[in-house]
Amino acid sequence: MKKFLLALSFIAPVLHSVAQTAAVDSSTALDLITSPNSPGFTILGISPQEIERPQTPTDFAVNVLSSTQNFSTLPQNYSLEFAPAWMFTGKKIRYSAFSSDSIKHNLWQTLTVSLATADGFTPDDTRFGAGFRVSILRGKIDQEFQDYHQKITEGFAALDSFNNHFSEVMNERSKEDPVILENEKQFAEARRNGESEKAAACLAIIDARKKELAAAIENDLVSEVEQLKSKANEVQVRRIGWKWDLAGATALDFPENDFTNSYVTNSGLWTTIGYEAKSNLCLLATGRVLFQHANMVTLDSGFTNLDGGLRLIYDNDRFSFSGEVLYRQSVMKEGNNTGQWKYDVNAAYNFMPNKTLTFSLGKNFDQLNTEYSGNLIAWLNVLIGLGAKRNIL
Repeated sequence: MKKFLLALSFIAPVLHSVAQTAAVDSSTALDLITSPNSPGFTILGISPQEIERPQTPTDFAVNVLSSTQNFSTLPQNYSLEFAPAWMFTGKKIRYSAFSSDSIKHNLWQTLTVSLATADGFTPDDTRFGAGFRVSILRGKIDQEFQDYHQKITEGFAALDSFNNHFSEVMNERSKEDPVILENEKQFAEARRNGESEKAAACLAIIDARKKELAAAIENDLVSEVEQLKSKANEVQVRRIGWKWDLAGATALDFPENDFTNSYVTNSGLWTTIGYEAKSNLCLLATGRVLFQHANMVTLDSGFTNLDGGLRLIYDNDRFSFSGEVLYRQSVMKEGNNTGQWKYDVNAAYNFMPNKTLTFSLGKNFDQLNTEYSGNLIAWLNVLIGLGAKRNIL
């Protein structure tokens, strides 16, 4: 017993320093982007999809939208979207709050602010849109990601157990290791014979072997956890169940690109509600109130648009296909009300985690402002999500 205590006292400080290194960052990048949407684009009337799909936002997203035009021109429409909760307090949000579907967590974590710019009513004009979006309901984390989370939780638990019970673990391993057993035997014999140099050499071998064992255990545990973390963005975060979003935006026009000469041309509020099923199908319905304000930019044609529509989405691995139809009732000041339809189809490809390419084709609402012409929808859209690192414990 004395020889064991002597050996342990000799090597304990070194082993303790080894144990302290067995720590792994509990946050990792997740695949969060599902489909491109931006309230800023919606209020400007150039969104690839009118009915936005509720989703878990990244910290920051860049949206580049271009009409195809034989792909001969550079994109002229851009939007930026950021989530204050994740940009400023993301490190404090634990997995229990991230996975929760409580209204308190939903409102704060899904609040996003959108800024967009696009060509104006004439080639010399620029339009600017600003909006927000927030989810009241966002569904529950799907089973695939829950299974992944369970595995990585078990990996971290094993690593914590190794750190918390380091001495016990090493004692058990030492009792089974032939190198340590043989040198403990020689150490005892050397002490009995008064061979101090041989005893010190045996202790050095025991010390080196225990450090080697500790490093091997640590490396195995850390490697397992890191492998699980590396697969995080291969498992897309989907939420199953009821979804309910609220959004709003306003548009500002700058005739002749003059910063001091601007007009509020459009503003609106809308809500989207729907259900996402385990079968990769999602059905959404929306209702909107959009106001076009009368001024020189809109040719004094102030009116209110009342929109309602449906959108059906099917996801297949990294591909997403959807179709939507909307009806618009335009309430004119003069009482000459009009009704019209919009319909489109969209194909999206998630070519990298949090990076999506979308093509949209369909018929737009007829433009009531005389500066516009045509109702063909043919958009190519690239959405890049930045800052998708989330705490997974």
